[in-house]
Amino acid sequence: MNRTLKFRVWDLEKKKFDYFNLYSDIFNPKNYSNPTIQQYTGFSDSRGQDIYEGDYIELQNCFFGIVIFLGSEFTVKHVENAKMPFSFFEEINLEKMLSSFDDVSMDKLVVGNIFETEVEPIEKFHPKDVNIVNPSPYNNFKKYENQ
Repeated sequence: MNRTLKFRVWDLEKKKFDYFNLYSDIFNPKNYSNPTIQQYTGFSDSRGQDIYEGDYIELQNCFFGIVIFLGSEFTVKHVENAKMPFSFFEEINLEKMLSSFDDVSMDKLVVGNIFETEVEPIEKFHPKDVNIVNPSPYNNFKKYENQ
């Protein structure tokens, strides 16, 4: 995959991102207090917004994760939060995630990043506190056992 080598740097002191292109911009780490550099993935979300390491990605109310560079590829790792406390997968390759759901027209959106977005934690509960009334049709088999 050919992609533009773009980066963003988080300035801890100024609490903002600066963006730069590796080929055309000059980046001097001395201009920043404790900089964190994040790389552009080469992909954009459903709105056309560039996706960088450290971005939170939401897949239309069924997945919420953070973009990380793992091994040799960009991966989206599930982040438990109040909106989506579980996921069918713990982590998925970013390119596969973005292309797998193209034909079902699910929005894939950047919804924040690790520096500017606070993720609402899952409320801790005990399973006994949850009142589940007949969660599965298979529970109805008991009424047929004695017939």
